[in-house]
Amino acid sequence: MGLDTLNIELPGSGNNNKGGGYKGIVPGNYIAKIHKFELWSQKWKPEENALFLALKLETLKPSNDFEGYPIDENDPDGPKYEGLIGSIKTSSFAFKNGFDTRRNVNVDRDEEILKALLGFCTELDCVQWFRDAHGKYDTIQEWVDAFNEAKPFEDKYLEFCIGGDEYIGKDGKVKTTLLLPKLKKINDVWHLPYKSLISQKPLLEYNEADHLRKANNAPVTDFKGTDTDIDIKPTDIDLEGFDLL
Repeated sequence: MGLDTLNIELPGSGNNNKGGGYKGIVPGNYIAKIHKFELWSQKWKPEENALFLALKLETLKPSNDFEGYPIDENDPDGPKYEGLIGSIKTSSFAFKNGFDTRRNVNVDRDEEILKALLGFCTELDCVQWFRDAHGKYDTIQEWVDAFNEAKPFEDKYLEFCIGGDEYIGKDGKVKTTLLLPKLKKINDVWHLPYKSLISQKPLLEYNEADHLRKANNAPVTDFKGTDTDIDIKPTDIDLEGFDLL
């Protein structure tokens, strides 16, 4: 019997009648909103006390008949996400205290994270909340928790270019950690990995050669919007870490 091409769907194009298809974000360009900001520990070098800044994203609805994953994974018949979901690291490198030999300056982890957050606040039109938070919180985790509770970014969409780093999981499958690529100067103009919908600044256009770091040139088989701790459950769909409560 010949190959079936009638029932083949692109990633993220799951049939809402069948509940099939991968409905998570994969590398590419998207319009998405941020549900939550998170700080992830760098688990493989805990002594460095380094942190990743990550985003919980939901894209615009890909099509009129699209039905996303359940908001509560324990209630599969309950409300669903309207778009694709995923957890995205804002950088492939964790923030940590240290000395920057390029700039010849000491680097403060929390200050660098706040700089990254200010960039998002600028594009999300909530810089005033950022400034008003001055001196209110003793730790960066408290700051991020308060930001998530206040949600001055709620239902505000940004344009994103999302890339990824591949790695081999314990199950032998190739997995991909989603992340924002570095900004890049193209024809003397800086192109950004994210921006507001009204910004005139240019956005990076996703291309695999620049924005997907391959693991041993293996094909992509599994996308993970989680931290790059290699002790990851051998499942194709990762809903852990997308708890909006």
